[in-house]
Amino acid sequence: MGLLQRIGTGNWAFCLKESKGNIADGNQLMRDRIARHKIGDKEHVKSGAWGNSAYAVIDGQIYALRSQFNPFMIQEYAEQAVELHRKNQDFLWDNVKIEGKPFRDLVLRQADKDEKKKAMHLREVYRLIRQEGYDIASSKLGEPEAEVPIWEARGIKLAKAYGKILPDYGINSVHVYLPPRNVGNIVRGFWLLRLDRDDGSSFDCNYGGLYNDFGFVFRGSGKSAGGTPQKIYKGKVRISVPSLREVAKYARRYVPLAVRKDFEKGLGNLWSRK
Repeated sequence: MGLLQRIGTGNWAFCLKESKGNIADGNQLMRDRIARHKIGDKEHVKSGAWGNSAYAVIDGQIYALRSQFNPFMIQEYAEQAVELHRKNQDFLWDNVKIEGKPFRDLVLRQADKDEKKKAMHLREVYRLIRQEGYDIASSKLGEPEAEVPIWEARGIKLAKAYGKILPDYGINSVHVYLPPRNVGNIVRGFWLLRLDRDDGSSFDCNYGGLYNDFGFVFRGSGKSAGGTPQKIYKGKVRISVPSLREVAKYARRYVPLAVRKDFEKGLGNLWSRK
């Protein structure tokens, strides 16, 4: 994987549109930081970046969501979230539907399915065991207690490798911020803070500032760590095709009377081939 490309500057909805829905996930951001560390590039020291995951509170429990279950990856909901956050209000999932399916049902069904079949870091939807924010030593990002870093990295090996470069930036521990469980059915974004002693490369899974006009994303590689294409949700587009009668009626004003009969016969023959 080559170095990631940073997309513009703007709020989440702007970045989503500019990237055409292809936003890097936590795995890609960490790999990019490791790659740039090797060549002394300070791109990630300047600023943090949004990832394409989200964290939702459902029935009082926090769930980590990959991009295909993240409402903010759908332009309509992204724009709603930006406006709500601008007013210091929360985005709630109550009326959210993804591909026509109610958000809660879709998420809980996937969480149950994944729990039976997959290791934690491979799950598309994951109910966190640690439900409160916590600090974790950089040297322990590959340990089981580093739940969110491992899930975002999509594996223990990468999380551990990422932890190894952090002391070079004066970061000996990172903080994981999680959304509060007592304020309703909220969804929050994910921001990986910059490689800086002050910001500490924290994992902010409680990001409620999607209106931030100084936000950044990186264009993803188009594939997940497992090599499968990322599924990008787009709004449904209804295409209306006129009937033969409507086309013929419209064309009559431009077709001379002498050839109109032949024209309409030819048009009918073409239409029958559709």
